[in-house]
Amino acid sequence: MGQTITKWASGKQAIGGSPNRAQIAYGGSPLVFGSQYRWQIRLWNRDDVASTFTANLFFAQREAIGPVIVPGGTATKLNTLTPSFTLTDPGGALIDQHRVRWYSPGGALLRDTGVVTTAASASKIVVTTAGTWDWGQEPMLDAAIRIAGNADMGPTSEKISVHLNAIPGAPYPLSVNETTALQRADGSWVVDDATPTLTIPFRDTDRDLGYVEAPIRREVEIRTTTDTHITGSPFIATTGITDSYVTPTLTNETTYKIRARYDDNAAVRSEWSEYLIVKRSSVPTLTGVTPAAGAALTDPTPTIAWTFASAGGKAQARYRVKLDIAGATIYDSREQAGAASSFRLGPGILPTGASVTWTLQVWDTDGLSATVTRTFTTSFTQPAALTGFTVVPDLDVKALILSWTASALTTDEFEAYLVYARGTDGPFELVATLTDKATPTYTYRGAEHNTAVEVRVTQTNGWMESAAVEGTGQVTVEGYWWLRPDPVELRYVGSGGFNTRPVVRTEEHEPMAGGRIVLTWGNHGDRWSVRLQLPEQDDGVLRALRADMAAGVVGILKTPRAQSFYSKLIDVPGSHQAAGFEDVTISGSEVGREAAQF
Repeated sequence: MGQTITKWASGKQAIGGSPNRAQIAYGGSPLVFGSQYRWQIRLWNRDDVASTFTANLFFAQREAIGPVIVPGGTATKLNTLTPSFTLTDPGGALIDQHRVRWYSPGGALLRDTGVVTTAASASKIVVTTAGTWDWGQEPMLDAAIRIAGNADMGPTSEKISVHLNAIPGAPYPLSVNETTALQRADGSWVVDDATPTLTIPFRDTDRDLGYVEAPIRREVEIRTTTDTHITGSPFIATTGITDSYVTPTLTNETTYKIRARYDDNAAVRSEWSEYLIVKRSSVPTLTGVTPAAGAALTDPTPTIAWTFASAGGKAQARYRVKLDIAGATIYDSREQAGAASSFRLGPGILPTGASVTWTLQVWDTDGLSATVTRTFTTSFTQPAALTGFTVVPDLDVKALILSWTASALTTDEFEAYLVYARGTDGPFELVATLTDKATPTYTYRGAEHNTAVEVRVTQTNGWMESAAVEGTGQVTVEGYWWLRPDPVELRYVGSGGFNTRPVVRTEEHEPMAGGRIVLTWGNHGDRWSVRLQLPEQDDGVLRALRADMAAGVVGILKTPRAQSFYSKLIDVPGSHQAAGFEDVTISGSEVGREAAQF
């Protein structure tokens, strides 16, 4: 046990007043805060007989902490700028004096009541003067009181902070809460609902800080783009307020500006929100859509067609066609701009014997769309082989003339005639695709002279080719070869006198290994001549090749072996005195390309 030290003894003292009650003032040195003490007392009666000491009574000396201030601390939000504070003594004693001081959030003294003396009471209520504090602050205050009967004011309390209601922020950006609504790139909305539901989020700093906060008033303003309020605007609600708001009936094809603001539970009003731009618009319609639902298609390249209409008179802006088989997409056109009313599927898209689900979606200029989904089946057959096929050599044009009976396919079914050819021991190669159904003929100039050429022709509906019709032909000539066109041209240059001694351009070319020199002729209807000289032959004999040609004939002159050569335009018959031709020279690069192609 610790040592017991006598702090003070009063000695024997006479007392007056009630014989059953006495009060003795402590007269020793000051007690120490936080120390534990005990005391005893004994009494003497009138006969001077002393009693025994009482049992020990223990106590601890505490430091005075000032009054209790209610409300105090930031746990509770104050919804007024003139809050009242109640002061009480921690021990419950009566109070007859008080003093309160108000501070800014940073601790600067703003207001001081000074010492105020009142009748003794258990508590004192002090009201904050208007203009002392402002919304959203966390300022401070402290207070001191005097216990009734004491000579001096007690200690000042510690500063306490309070939280004043924050001004609510302007509502978060409004939005349209409709699944069919469309938000444009500029943030505006297009809706097809006459009474769309909007989301108007209440925004308040106090709520973000965790205080219980709910609006007690909402105001919604709806105007047209000419700033004219619609009937009833602004629309005010004081009960049942949520973030969801259903507009009154909006007029079709009209654009509106909508904004809102709230009062919080301290009746403090927010600023207006930003405007929400909303256009009430009607969804377009599609009619006359083909193929019909459940159709059996025999055309491998069918046309999907539709008629677009909009109650608001808007135009079609774009469309999209998508095909699926068993949930897997086999074709997607993506969004195509324009006001087309039909879309033809290309060849090779649709398989035969399939059940195909197709979806057509068409948008108007507001971005709203209509969608049609249907299913069709496919069953395609191979086109019939062509008939009446003939192969006739034409020595005048030095070519093979192919002819056949026009296709029996309908215009929608017919895609093209396909012409193939091959030389000795070579494979068949596609040489022409002819899309004119009414012209069943082709002039084939790709045959080497004096050599048999096999040719064949088929027809296609874009999905399948017919069986081929075949034939063999040969162009028999002497001294030179006539083959197909290439870029070098001898061009007619207009009427007028012709110089009987035209300028001759001469150019030396790189040696060729069995290549072909290509010339393309054109004239004004008469015949004319071209001579090509190939010097430096092994036999030293200058070989001259001469040709008389009709308009548009093309020639290829074949060199017997690797050599250098010169090309010249040197001879024009006198019958051409009324007109002229532009002379040309064969270029090495063109010769090289042509050699690679054959």
